[in-house]
Amino acid sequence: MNPVQDPRPKSFVGLDLGQSNDPTAMAILSAAHIENGKNIPERKRKLLCPVLERIPLRTPYPLIVEYVSKVMRDVAKRSSKAHLIVDATGVGRPVVDLFVAAGLKPIAVTITGGHDVTKGDMPGAVNVPKRDLISALQVGMHSGNLKIAREIQFAEMLKRELEMFKIKVSTKGSVSLEAWRESDHDDLVLALALAAWAATYPDLRRFVSEPVTRGTISYRR
Repeated sequence: MNPVQDPRPKSFVGLDLGQSNDPTAMAILSAAHIENGKNIPERKRKLLCPVLERIPLRTPYPLIVEYVSKVMRDVAKRSSKAHLIVDATGVGRPVVDLFVAAGLKPIAVTITGGHDVTKGDMPGAVNVPKRDLISALQVGMHSGNLKIAREIQFAEMLKRELEMFKIKVSTKGSVSLEAWRESDHDDLVLALALAAWAATYPDLRRFVSEPVTRGTISYRR
C-alpha cells in the first residue's frame, strides 16, 4: 500500500550570498508536485515565485543565517518539503557551514563551466554548470511554468535584471554569460535560477539526505 503523499507544494529557497560589494538575494519557489493524486514530473512542475528579497548590503553572515532560518521555518509550515539552495561559489564552505550549524541542511552549489552535475567534496555540496542554471530559468519562463507574482517586492527589479542578462552561445557550443557576477545587477536572477534548477532537477535526492520538513527546523537566535 502506497503511503498518502502530502498535497502541499514543495518549496525551494534560492540564496545568492552577497559579498562586500553586492547584497544577498533570496527567491522562493512554490512547486506543485501532485495533480489529481499523481506525481508531476520535475520538469513539468508549475512554479510560482511569491517572494523575492534583497538583504541589505554588508549584513554580517551570522545575521543572514538567523534571518534565513526564520524564513525557512515559515516556509516549512506551508510546504510538504522545503529545500535551501545556497550559492557557495564565492563565499566558500566556511559560510555554508554556518547554515549547517543552524540545522538548515543547505544544498551548497558551486557554479562551474563544465557540462555535468557532480557531487562536491562535502555532504550536501554539488557542482552545477552555469548553463544548467540558466536553462532551468529560461525553460520555466518560456514555457509558462514559472510565474512571478506581479505584486511582490522586487518584481520589477527582477524584470530589469533579466532584460540586462544575456546568454551567448559560442561557436564551440559553450555558454558564456554576460553580467554573471560581473556587476551588481544579477543577484535576483541567480537566486531565482538556483531555486528553479533545484525544483526541476530530477535527481536532486542525490544531494539531499534529510530535506527540511515541517516541525524539524532548528535555528539559532
